Amino acid sequence: MGTLDRYQKTGGFMQLLQLIETCGPAKKEKFLSMVREEDPRWSEAIQKKMLTMERIMSFSDEVISEIAGGLQDLTIAIAFHGFKPEERQRFYRTFSFSQRRKIDDLFEVNHPSPADISAAFIKIITEVRKLIHDGALRADKVDPEVFVEDAIEDALRKGSDMTVIKTILAVVPTASESESQSKPVATLDPEELKLLRKKIIALAEENNSLKQDIQNLKARIEQIKKIAV
Repeated sequence: MGTLDRYQKTGGFMQLLQLIETCGPAKKEKFLSMVREEDPRWSEAIQKKMLTMERIMSFSDEVISEIAGGLQDLTIAIAFHGFKPEERQRFYRTFSFSQRRKIDDLFEVNHPSPADISAAFIKIITEVRKLIHDGALRADKVDPEVFVEDAIEDALRKGSDMTVIKTILAVVPTASESESQSKPVATLDPEELKLLRKKIIALAEENNSLKQDIQNLKARIEQIKKIAV
């Protein structure tokens, strides 16, 4: 059984994504290499959506503030040993004076190993993914690339063009988006919006299947022509 077989079910992509996100560097690269060998489309999608510390530090100061608020002081202090000075300052700006003092004290007394720092980074990544999952952080607003589309497993398994799907879905609001707007898009209720998004994905998959059929027919025609000659 291949590595991807167990992740083909609904929710499997997110499960694999979170597994890879929370691996150490060596194990992460090993997983990505295995996925790449089995299906380059899955590898590409995972790398596009995968959270890393570098990616998190590219978020706005407002988002960094939300992230820092959910972390333990010790986690931050240990992570600081792996941060650049300017990255520490971005976190510091979100803290009260007393909290800064506490984190400074923890920073001074702790001398973490590279493994300890990596573990702290993983805790931060896990917290960010949780905030996204719970809706506290809107992934499609913070960084559209990390947004995981509904039924992404089906799209990847059937070879659908994810770029096309993503572009189409960008103009179709989710149920939560519709509920938060003072004037809902058109007159669709949340259930209708959800159904519409699924239909769009299904149509994109059908279009991809038709393209493949056309390619197969062209190949057969070429073979017939060669035999006729």
